[in-house]
Amino acid sequence: LGTGATVPSAKMPTGAVLQVKTATKTASQSVASTDSFADISGLSIAITPRSTSSKIFVACNVSHSSTQNGTGIAFKVLRDSTVLGGSEGSRTSVSFFGSPIASDANMAGTAGFNYLDSPSSTSALTYKAQVTGFNSGITFYINTNATRNGQVYDDVATSSITVMEVQG
Repeated sequence: LGTGATVPSAKMPTGAVLQVKTATKTASQSVASTDSFADISGLSIAITPRSTSSKIFVACNVSHSSTQNGTGIAFKVLRDSTVLGGSEGSRTSVSFFGSPIASDANMAGTAGFNYLDSPSSTSALTYKAQVTGFNSGITFYINTNATRNGQVYDDVATSSITVMEVQG
C-alpha cells in the first residue's frame, strides 16, 4: 500500500477497530429537571459505518451534580432516536443512572456507560447523551458541582462520548 492508502474493511479481521470518533465536553452546563430528557450539549458524535456487519462500541461518561439531596438522575444514550440500553414493557428506557448526590453542594460524581451496538447500517449515525431528573424543580449540573462559586473544590470536570466502529 502506498502513502495514505487504507486497508479495505473486508480485509480486516473480526474485532478490528476501523475508526474512532470522540466528543469531549469541558464546559459546565445547567439543566432544569422537568421530568423529560434534555440533550447534553457537546455530547453528540456522528459516525458512518463502512459495513452493515460492523458493530459500534459506545463509551459515555458524564460528570454531574444536583441541587437537591438524594434525587435520582438518569441518562440516555441514543443512536439517532433509538435509546441504547434498558427496555421493559411500558417503562421508560434509559441507558444508565447517576448516583444520587449528597446534601453537600460541593459534591459531584461521574457515571459511565459502555455498549456494543449493532446498527446494521452504512448511513451516517448520530450518537448523543441526554439527562433528566426524577423530580421537577431541580437543577442538574454537568461537569461541575452545585456550588459553582470558584473555590478550589469547584473545579470543572470533563465528560465525553466515544464511538468505535468494530469489524463484524
